[in-house]
Amino acid sequence: MLAWLLLIAPHVALADPPHLPEEAEELDIDEVSADQADPKWGFQSDATTIDTDDDDAVMTDFVAAALRQPPEPVHFHYELAGVRPRTDAFPIQFVAHSDTIVVVEIPVLVATSRASFHAAHPRGIRIEAEWAVGAHRVALQQTWTPDMALTAAPTLAFLKAALPMRGAEGQVQVRVRISGLTDPDAEPVAQFRRHRTVAH
Repeated sequence: MLAWLLLIAPHVALADPPHLPEEAEELDIDEVSADQADPKWGFQSDATTIDTDDDDAVMTDFVAAALRQPPEPVHFHYELAGVRPRTDAFPIQFVAHSDTIVVVEIPVLVATSRASFHAAHPRGIRIEAEWAVGAHRVALQQTWTPDMALTAAPTLAFLKAALPMRGAEGQVQVRVRISGLTDPDAEPVAQFRRHRTVAH
């Protein structure tokens, strides 16, 4: 019997011990009062503020801001083939508007090339335009000499004006006079009138 117990004893000693639940360890945390709290981590700092006043909030008018931006480029719609220079070739263009202002322009083909322009007007030309809306008048003047013309491409002058207009629509008129710089008293090279009704 003793020998039997001696044979069993080593196996019992080598077996895993039974699992016993461990006692939960208590965390040692110091208690800190609100007065002792680090101001960097709480609302006790004098620099920490909460703004609940909506009166100072700035509202952005995105529509108005978009209207103040320059417009996107548009297609160049002028057909220059076959147009004779310094003539009444294009209508008034309605460029832009606001509630009180309209922007209009009229293009003039100055030259088709520098050589042809120099042959016709060695000293150049003067282009005068008078815009009118009701009683409002705007006078413009541009001087073009041969060295200002493109060498082998059309040269365009744009006579643009911003005019006041109070109503929803108005009649815009322009008078254009083109004269040579050789003799100021000579007959004009060309002169014409255009008008257009614009609405905004």
